[in-house]
Amino acid sequence: EMMMEGAAVKIQSLARGKLDRHRVDDIKLKREEKQHAMFQHTDQSVLIEEQQDFYPGDFSEEQAAAAVAIQQRARGMRDRKRQKELKAHGKLPGQQRSEAAAYALLPDSERQAREVATLKLQTRARGMNDRKHVREHKAAGSLPGQVRHAAGQAAPPGSPLVADTTPEETVEVEGGEAAV
Repeated sequence: EMMMEGAAVKIQSLARGKLDRHRVDDIKLKREEKQHAMFQHTDQSVLIEEQQDFYPGDFSEEQAAAAVAIQQRARGMRDRKRQKELKAHGKLPGQQRSEAAAYALLPDSERQAREVATLKLQTRARGMNDRKHVREHKAAGSLPGQVRHAAGQAAPPGSPLVADTTPEETVEVEGGEAAV
């Protein structure tokens, strides 16, 4: 019976230990979540309140504010150091335009040849686009000069096919009048 009692005590202590370790893990997890949440906020008063909730009664408001200021300065220093390293390695967003840097290193003759080729491509593209528009307008019959008048009909006033004439400028010819 003593052996059974000893075994029961051992099993109970192991079970209590396991439960306590789970409780400690939960406490640690909650603490880490609160710390992570503190760093996500930028409002200093929110940080101070959360710190006071996190460490109730351990710090005064001045101490909490000082801790926040120190943390902000440390993060700023860390971020500036990181930016400096990225800049030194050419990994900042503005520095990653390697094509522009490589283009600047080309000899003048190569750059000029590329510019001429670029202009030719652009000219060809514009020509193709213009020809496409002409085909579309031609199919729709809306190109200038496509408007045909039936034989014997006069063009409408203001049409480019009709010259502005005044009575003094007309001359009688056989079969009708003609503009001078």
